[in-house]
Amino acid sequence: MTQAKPTGARSLAKPRNLNVKAPTREEIAVLAHFMWEQDGRPEGHDVEHWLLAEAQLCQQPATNAGLKRV
Repeated sequence: MTQAKPTGARSLAKPRNLNVKAPTREEIAVLAHFMWEQDGRPEGHDVEHWLLAEAQLCQQPATNAGLKRV
């Protein structure tokens, strides 16, 4: 027998767009480094730039995710 979720319970899982791929660590690092340079290379903002880069890459459709590889 399965238990029903209590009314008003929230799922911790985020809705997933199937057209969005998870970025690689390398893609996040490259974009975070670029953001850090554009921001004037401030000290102590590495996590902020990492999270911003990760969020930006996660919003892009799979066909455009990441930076162009050369």
